[in-house]
Amino acid sequence: MTASNHSPPQEPQRARSRLRKVLTRALLSFAGIVLVCAVFEVFLRIVDYPQNLGAPRVPKHQERLLEARKAATAHCSRNSAYLPTCKILVFSHEFNVVGVTDSLGYLGTGKPDPEQRDLLVFGCSFAYGFGVEQSETFASLLGAYNAGLWGLSFPHHARAFEKAADAVKPRRAIWVLYPPHLITATRNAWRARRSVDPKKHPWTSGSFAQFNKTRISDLILASTGWGYNRSDYYTREYSLYDKQDAYPERGYEQFEKAVKHVVERSTSRDIPIIPLLMPSKAQIQLELEGTRPRLMYGKGELDAGYPMERMKDILEKNGIPRERHIDLLPVLAGTSWRDLYFKRDAHLNPDGCKFVADCLEERLKTIPLGQSR
Repeated sequence: MTASNHSPPQEPQRARSRLRKVLTRALLSFAGIVLVCAVFEVFLRIVDYPQNLGAPRVPKHQERLLEARKAATAHCSRNSAYLPTCKILVFSHEFNVVGVTDSLGYLGTGKPDPEQRDLLVFGCSFAYGFGVEQSETFASLLGAYNAGLWGLSFPHHARAFEKAADAVKPRRAIWVLYPPHLITATRNAWRARRSVDPKKHPWTSGSFAQFNKTRISDLILASTGWGYNRSDYYTREYSLYDKQDAYPERGYEQFEKAVKHVVERSTSRDIPIIPLLMPSKAQIQLELEGTRPRLMYGKGELDAGYPMERMKDILEKNGIPRERHIDLLPVLAGTSWRDLYFKRDAHLNPDGCKFVADCLEERLKTIPLGQSR
C-alpha cells in the first residue's frame, strides 16, 4: 500500500481550522466583555454612580425660564450684569431655584432697584449663592448688596464691582474668589488633558464622544483621571496644585489684570476690598485626604494651598494687604465640611452659606469701614 493512500489532512485545512477556533474564541470573549460592560453600565445608572456628572433635566413648566436664563447669561457675558428685572433659573440634581435681578442686573437686595448698603459682595457663583434661595445667600444674611456672577471669571468680577459700587456706594466690598476660575480664565479653559483631533481622526473622536456618554467613562475619569475629548473639570483642576504645571499661568495673568482694575476703582472710591478665598471640594479633599486621580500619582507633589498663596501674593503686591484676606481653606478643613456643600454640586448649601456668613460677620468687625456717604 502506498503512502499516498494514507496521507494526513492538508496543512492549509489545519490552519483554517485553527484560525476559526481563534476567531470564535475572540468573538465570544468580545461579546462577553460587551455584555459585562452593558450590565455594569445598567448597574451604575440604577445606583446613580458616580455622581456630579450628567446634566439634570428641567421640568417642562420651567422651559420658558430656561430660555430666559440663556438670554440673561448671554447678556451677562457681554455686560458683566444679567438682564435687568429678569428671572434666572438655577438648577442641578439637588436644587431648582429662581433668582430675580434688579434694575441694575444683579440679585442686589431682592428689591426692584439697587439700594445703598455698607457692604457689597461681588465675584463668582459662591458670591451669587448658586443653588440657594436669594434670602439664604451669605450676602443676604449679611445685609449686603449681591453683585455675584456665576459661570464668569475675574475680568467680569472687576466690571461688576465698578457698576455696583457706583450704584450702591458701599463702605466695604467682599470679593469672592474661587481658585478653579484660574482655569476658566485660560485660553483653553476646561478642555481635557488628552484629546483626539476630530478633523484628523473622525472615527476615533466619534467613538470617544459616544463612550464619554456612559457612566463607565465617568467612573474611569473620577478614579484614574483618564479621559479623552471630555470637558474635564475634575482632573484639569489639579493643574492648580502642581507648581510645575504651567497650564494656569494665563489665568494668573487675567487675575492680576482684574486685581489692578478693582484696586484702581476701589482706591478712588475709598472702598476697602476684602478678598474671600473659597476652596473647592477637590481642594479640601486634597488638603485633608491626599485625594487625587490615580494616574496622576508620581507626577510631582501637589499643594492644595498653592493657588491661594499665589493669589494672595498678587493681591498684596497690588495694594490689598494680607490682614484683609480671608482664606476659608483652613477654616473649612477644621469642620465637617461635607455638611456645608451640596453632596453632588460644587457649591455651598444653605448651611454652608450660614456658616460663611457667621465667619465673615466676625472678621468684618476687625476691618475698618471706608468712605462715609
